[in-house]
Amino acid sequence: MHNLNPKVYLSGAIVVGFLSIIDGLLGLIGYSGGVAQAFSLLEICWFITSMIFLLAFKKQELHLLVPGMYVLYTFYGWLVGSYLLSIKQPGQEIALPIWYMVSATAFGLFYCLISTRTYARWFVRN
Repeated sequence: MHNLNPKVYLSGAIVVGFLSIIDGLLGLIGYSGGVAQAFSLLEICWFITSMIFLLAFKKQELHLLVPGMYVLYTFYGWLVGSYLLSIKQPGQEIALPIWYMVSATAFGLFYCLISTRTYARWFVRN
């Protein structure tokens, strides 16, 4: 079986973390245009990629923190979104709360840093 390259995943994770910071900051200023929609599509694709790498890393006995954190963060976002939909009044727009946008920005920073740290450790070992 082909082993997936952790360096490729971790490089992408660093980029996704950085883009998550930008996405969170754009949300904080109230931007919801095409760039935000593109980030949402990227986040769905990265979730799928993270699930694949989570399974691959488990089989390769590699560090599971980076893909695992992204999968958990995605579930967190789905829970918040489900909650917001459940309290939405008919005809009312759904706006993401500031606390969620701050947490999304903080996660992007954390994810970028932990991905960079894990990449550096992986690169030094191999």
